[in-house]
Amino acid sequence: RKFLTGSPGGWSLATTRRHIAVFPAADRGIEDEYATVSFYSRDSGIIAQRFTLPTPVAGFLLRFQPSGAVVATVAGAWGLRVADRQAMDEPGSSR
Repeated sequence: RKFLTGSPGGWSLATTRRHIAVFPAADRGIEDEYATVSFYSRDSGIIAQRFTLPTPVAGFLLRFQPSGAVVATVAGAWGLRVADRQAMDEPGSSR
């Protein structure tokens, strides 16, 4: 069991195959200036990745799909796709 630092409430969780993503809920009622997303290993609980988006939490949306994620903010939207590891590892690949 891992305890999160910061506000005791207002967090959203999402699971992926190998990680648990923790990010602020849009309706948490706190006017944070930055939205931070953290990924923890499901096996060990050790943090694997953390990134901060310079957008107010109230204008931040994160949705996970089987092939990646969609991040939307007041400034724009981005799609994050899982890389095709086999294509990347093939000899002569242009990636």
